[in-house]
Amino acid sequence: MISASNDLRLDCLSDENLNPLSILKMEEVKDEVAEYINELSERERMVVSLYYYNDLSMKEVSEVMEITESRVSQLHSRAIMRLRGNINTKSEGSE
Repeated sequence: MISASNDLRLDCLSDENLNPLSILKMEEVKDEVAEYINELSERERMVVSLYYYNDLSMKEVSEVMEITESRVSQLHSRAIMRLRGNINTKSEGSE
């Protein structure tokens, strides 16, 4: 089985616009975002996971979590704001 990171490396070989440095940077960003996701509350992580990784709609997430769709939206918004804040803080610190 080929992992996602191996897929990126294979794409790099076939795509003129991607180079090994770009692939490495994408993998670093992906690792950082994963770390930030782990810092979210359990409910925020669940919303992010169900919505982005399982491709469920907000309504479906609400059914799985047994909360209102409005609450899912609130948790999603808060999670995204926290992720953006962490990313912005990290990028400001590296300049």
